[in-house]
Amino acid sequence: MASSQIVVTAVAGHSLWPNMEVELNTFGELLDGHIERHLVVGEHSISESLRGSFDLVYPVEPPFPDYRGIRYAFRATRRYLNEYRPDFIFNIAQQIPVGFAVALAGCRKAGVTTILRVAGEPFRQHELEEAWFRRFRKWMVHWKGVEFAGQMADAVLTLGPTLRSQIVESGISPAKVYALPNFFDHRRFQRSSEPEEEMKGELGLEPSRKTVLFVGRVSEMKGADRLLEIVRCVVRESEDIQFCILGDGPLLQEFRQFPSSRVHLAGRVPYTDVPNYYRASDLLIHPSKTEGLPNVVLEAIAARLPVMAAPVGEIQRYVPKTASEPQVYVEYILRGEWEPPAYPNWFDREVLRERYLSFFNNLVSKEP
Repeated sequence: MASSQIVVTAVAGHSLWPNMEVELNTFGELLDGHIERHLVVGEHSISESLRGSFDLVYPVEPPFPDYRGIRYAFRATRRYLNEYRPDFIFNIAQQIPVGFAVALAGCRKAGVTTILRVAGEPFRQHELEEAWFRRFRKWMVHWKGVEFAGQMADAVLTLGPTLRSQIVESGISPAKVYALPNFFDHRRFQRSSEPEEEMKGELGLEPSRKTVLFVGRVSEMKGADRLLEIVRCVVRESEDIQFCILGDGPLLQEFRQFPSSRVHLAGRVPYTDVPNYYRASDLLIHPSKTEGLPNVVLEAIAARLPVMAAPVGEIQRYVPKTASEPQVYVEYILRGEWEPPAYPNWFDREVLRERYLSFFNNLVSKEP
């Protein structure tokens, strides 16, 4: 490996969801041969695929007890930076606490550029809480925490122009706030040649019915309360439509009131099986109450699946049909006139690679 390559370090949480491991692998593979890539991660989350995607994987044993991963975040960042001096270090997810730790621990290390990656809407989190103490806690943790970390970091990376504007409006200098999409590989979700009806049957779905898919945590934050109302109305109005719910969460039990022939509860499935559910479906709905740039929407677009989603985060830049009110979803579903969104140009790996390389090179040129 050429010594002239810049070194970029991603700090992940102590445990990884399957989709986060895929995103990390995509990051590593995308920039292979162009930059030296390091990964800091909990020692129990290291897989062979991660070892193959990074030049260095630095394992950290999570401390116990550890409230919401705070101790791990600081331990991981400090221990790594005591041994290595990368050019850049950033959090791959979890702006709180991992991004917070990267910004605060990294700012004391000479020659290391810290990047706070904000993948959601931190300034809206408290609005979704009803109890005043929970609202205040989220305001302090998410709003003030991200605001402070953003001031301390050398750069802030968001997932799009909408989220960038939110960060700038919080008082962080526009000159240090950037926007780049997820590390996403659309090729995993492209349509197969297998007939849709056969795939539905293999997954336990009724082949003759149109399938409306929901993928994600079945919680109020992800709009599961809205989903419940949508399902109730559509099931009552039409015999031609079935729902498939892919995921788990506190509100999943509410959907057991419907016949399994109309609402298929797939639960959590191996991530390698997820593309088949997109390929077997006819429409994805995503009525979430807060988002950044959800992989769920990108995965559906990659599978050429029509999408209707809530107008939060960056979704409106990718999905023409958006709504928050359940009744609007119901009317759209019953109408049955669904068209898939267009591919964004950055689905081309060369385009995405060049955008990230330009981002890092631009930061290099700004260093004193």
